[in-house]
Amino acid sequence: MNKSKNLTIIMAVLFVGVMLFSCASSGQNIKTRFFEAERCSSNLSKAPEKQKYRSYWLGCIKSFIDVYEQDPSGPWAAAALYRAAVLYNELYRHSYLAADRDEAVDLFNRIIKRFPKSAYSSKAKNQLALLSKAGKKKKPVSASRSSQKARELFFMAEKCHKVLLKSSKKQKYRCFWKDCIKSYHSVYDYDPSGPWAAAGLYKAGELYLGLYRHSFKPDDRKQGISLLEKVMREFPKSAYSRKAAAKLELVNGKEPAGKPSGAPGPGKKKDAKAYACAVPQKDTPSAAGPATVEDVRFWSNPTYTRVVIDTDRQVSYSHNLLKYDPNRRKPKRLYVDLANCRLGKKISR
Repeated sequence: MNKSKNLTIIMAVLFVGVMLFSCASSGQNIKTRFFEAERCSSNLSKAPEKQKYRSYWLGCIKSFIDVYEQDPSGPWAAAALYRAAVLYNELYRHSYLAADRDEAVDLFNRIIKRFPKSAYSSKAKNQLALLSKAGKKKKPVSASRSSQKARELFFMAEKCHKVLLKSSKKQKYRCFWKDCIKSYHSVYDYDPSGPWAAAGLYKAGELYLGLYRHSFKPDDRKQGISLLEKVMREFPKSAYSRKAAAKLELVNGKEPAGKPSGAPGPGKKKDAKAYACAVPQKDTPSAAGPATVEDVRFWSNPTYTRVVIDTDRQVSYSHNLLKYDPNRRKPKRLYVDLANCRLGKKISR
């Protein structure tokens, strides 16, 4: 009997020891990852050449975000979010993209809301105050500097296009076309009235028409025509306006030979079935009443659009991806259902 009791005690002690070791190991791993992200940031700050490329900034930012996501309530979470926000703010000083500044503001606000007692909360408030002050005194970017950046973006898009044209294999995949199209469109997004804007729009429209010859999707043709018409409308005196007019004469009303409109191209796969999944979250008991949606915010970057839904507490939600509907001309859509929620007074219906 005593032996059995002693064995039980030993097993319990071993179990507690393993659990403590596991927790300590996990905490140590997060700490290690945080300092790896710090090393990434430090190396970037010492390399002016790397600072010219967005990918290096986003790589360091992602490293900090990963630390937060691995342990959202841990001792390194607030620090990781703060460092990610600071990097987004520094990136904004190079890119002049409003979306980068919005990302920084959103992360600073998240720190204040989620970690109100943390030292990083007061730091985040100070940063927001500085951003607000800088916004009021913000000087416009010089035309020459803006033009130079747009030129760099254009030739990056040109490089993407050349790689695509040399690879018949890549031309079979929509994502490679869209990457180049987005690159060209980012030239216009960055400097809509600059000397490279018309060229960026024209090339984006031209690529959409090239994609249409592979996809046979009417929406691709429609997008291409729309962009070419936009070139003519916004830049009537540009040489690209004449190019757009000539291109439209060739494509307007014509379909690729051998395929009816909307027919799938060679090797094209059917759209994946719509899927849905529910993500459980810790929810406040229903006795407290429905949660309130306090705000809905969104902003766009050349390569993505972010939508943020602010609620007064954590809620359960589900999301569903609807497939492309050719009959109704509806693209793929993503919707999110928030459980037990109501709209706040500030949200327009």
